[in-house]
Amino acid sequence: MRCDDGGCVLLRRKCDNIFDCLDGSDERGCGVCTPAEWKCASGECLPENQRCDGITQCSDGSDEDRCGNYMTA
Repeated sequence: MRCDDGGCVLLRRKCDNIFDCLDGSDERGCGVCTPAEWKCASGECLPENQRCDGITQCSDGSDEDRCGNYMTA
């Protein structure tokens, strides 16, 4: 298979829970997030910088839960 970064790995290496592509694209869409991604409680993966950014990307909204934006008295 061709990695998103242009590299190639054997097809049997896709979705084996080991990041063979330098960008981790061989595990994308397999229920496994790359080290640079955050996994929503609903299972989606999104870039770490989209967590707690004030915009809900996860279908369950978990990317905006527990973000430390609580007001203190």
